[in-house]
Amino acid sequence: MEFKQDQEIFIYILEPIYTIIKLALLSFKNKNTKLCIFSNNITFREDQNATWFRRWLYGESRYDLKSLNKPIILAVRYILKNQYTKKYEIILKLAIKGLLKLTEIYQQDNTLCIFLHRMIDLIQNLLLNNNISHSNFICDDYIENKYNPKINLNLINDLWSFDDISNITNTLNTMVKDYSINLEIYIEDMLIRKNTLFKKKINDF
Repeated sequence: MEFKQDQEIFIYILEPIYTIIKLALLSFKNKNTKLCIFSNNITFREDQNATWFRRWLYGESRYDLKSLNKPIILAVRYILKNQYTKKYEIILKLAIKGLLKLTEIYQQDNTLCIFLHRMIDLIQNLLLNNNISHSNFICDDYIENKYNPKINLNLINDLWSFDDISNITNTLNTMVKDYSINLEIYIEDMLIRKNTLFKKKINDF
């Protein structure tokens, strides 16, 4: 599912917890690894030699990263409402590292860096238990208007159980101490299953 606005920016609908876990996984990738967002999926682009060709072939743009806005906000709201900050701590810390990697890649693009730092600040404030003003939860209108109201905190709660997140956090903690591709594959397999269920739910709306 995709939407296009006048500035040629596509906004893709992404599941919130899936999104921050993908950002957490980005923190383990090579320095110049980019995110590729297409449809309801996030993948990693590690082969820089093929980037320009794929961008031309599929119409990809760095501004596809704007699609991270709404899901990150929803994830933060969900964690905040349920007082799950401690439970999600390792995911949030690694997600910040992932976002910081993106700021390094796009450091010449001031507009994009400002946006990425806004997302970093939002997650950082959640980790520090700082008061988060209502304005921090407001997206640009062209993003907000694309999201079905049914993509909300209840939907997140239906998709992710306590055990799911415990398994993810335990695996990430192990990866921090001793990285293993097999552990990353385990997380990716769970994300694929969750994202498939998410797509089914939003297609039923």
